Amino acid sequence: MKTYNTIIVEDDSFHLEHLVDLLHAGFPQIRIMKVCKSGKEALEQIPLHAPDLLFLDIDLGDMDAFQLLNKMNWNDFSVIFTTAYQDWAIKAFQVNALHYLLKPIQAEELKEAVGRLGKDHQLTDIREIAAALNQYNNHMLAIREKTTVQYLNIEKISCLEANESYTKICYTENLEQKTMLSSNNLSHYEKELVPHGFIRVHKSFLVNKRHVRAYQRTESKVELINGQRIPVARQKRFLFG
Repeated sequence: MKTYNTIIVEDDSFHLEHLVDLLHAGFPQIRIMKVCKSGKEALEQIPLHAPDLLFLDIDLGDMDAFQLLNKMNWNDFSVIFTTAYQDWAIKAFQVNALHYLLKPIQAEELKEAVGRLGKDHQLTDIREIAAALNQYNNHMLAIREKTTVQYLNIEKISCLEANESYTKICYTENLEQKTMLSSNNLSHYEKELVPHGFIRVHKSFLVNKRHVRAYQRTESKVELINGQRIPVARQKRFLFG
């Protein structure tokens, strides 16, 4: 098996740890040589290590990924972009990225991206771009509170919990776990969120599949990336194999 010397450029500790865990767990062909937490550090380290592959966060603190790539001969290595925002997708495809992964990264999507290494398979066809943009649709969810309506990025939401006629919404913002209480019931949000990859695992819980880390079969619970453990109803166990 060919080994790919790899550098990860990621300024978010939460997503960095998650990606490293995924790579260590299931991708022995990926050899992590260096982790960089800023564009400046990446500019210094990439020429020193001459990687085969770069996992590159698009929205870095001191520059964006495209500013970084413009400062070096990036044709010497493959690039897999990672980001929480689909707005960058068109640019990513225009520079022939090996793949474009939306955070939090899922193991199956990572497997697809890594599987493209060594193959002349770039996402440049306009139909593929349209399909990817549709898949990573980044709508805002309107959350009705008692006196206001808040808007929240759907991809930040980990789960929703029924609280009588209200709904508690759990989400991540700036690495902090937060909650919001909505005056709409869970069924209201189920209709809106199922098309975006959410599943009703219990009469009281709606879960974002992208935030699921593992399914505990003996306890019949799903474990989320943020550590939450959510019960899965007997009739819903088939969703996890």
